[in-house]
Amino acid sequence: MLFSMGNIQEATNQKKQISSKKQFDDIHKDMAEEDETILMLFRIGKPISEVPRSMRMDAGDFIEGDF
Repeated sequence: MLFSMGNIQEATNQKKQISSKKQFDDIHKDMAEEDETILMLFRIGKPISEVPRSMRMDAGDFIEGDF
């Protein structure tokens, strides 16, 4: 289980080839009311491939229960 969080600018600008004003606007349309600000995005899921170990923690290290 993986848990990732980042600010909205980082999430939409992480991959320049797919980020755009439209993507940014679509996220706000789906997740915020008019004049609201989205500060952070969170993702929880299972990885689709193995990744090298890093300083980042696996979500299972700090979330209790079965997922």
